[in-house]
Amino acid sequence: MPGEFVVVHKGLLNMVDTPEQLLGVLAHELAHETQRHMIRQRIAAEGSLAVFGVFIRGKQATGSVLGMGSGILVIQGFSRQNEAEADAVGWKYLVAANINPHGLIESFEKLKVEEDKFGFGRFVPQSLNSHPALSWRIATLDKKWKALGRTNEFIDLPPITWAKSTNAAEERLKVPFDFPKKKRAADGDDE
Repeated sequence: MPGEFVVVHKGLLNMVDTPEQLLGVLAHELAHETQRHMIRQRIAAEGSLAVFGVFIRGKQATGSVLGMGSGILVIQGFSRQNEAEADAVGWKYLVAANINPHGLIESFEKLKVEEDKFGFGRFVPQSLNSHPALSWRIATLDKKWKALGRTNEFIDLPPITWAKSTNAAEERLKVPFDFPKKKRAADGDDE
């Protein structure tokens, strides 16, 4: 997110079964930040839309629509490239930290099950997706796993201990905010 924030939501916590799966997702998301994807995508989006708008714009609205559509396809290509890069860089972070990177593959496999269950892949052509196909991402990381040559010399992380919610009412994030009350200067204290 803007401001260099990575937000973990309860849906992710409910999905993962191991700390390695959670850390795999976090490594991927942190790689987006370290690789400056948001800034790079913003620059690419602004630049491509301007270029397509200048060269394709005509007297009719059709030219502008084609320009915008072409710009969107370019943006989506950059986004898929960023996702693939975040997978690779996140993988490197996990290996360097001696955390089993197979958790990232397992997280993608869990997402693939959900995607197949709801049929998301049938409705949107891959050329319009912002992310590479999960099957491609899993296969790519599986090749990295096989090339790694080690599968059991990683840090032994304790199991996840948070309770997984099944009640929709429990899904709401409850953050207790206890804002200190400001004292007025008249009370004798400066703010």
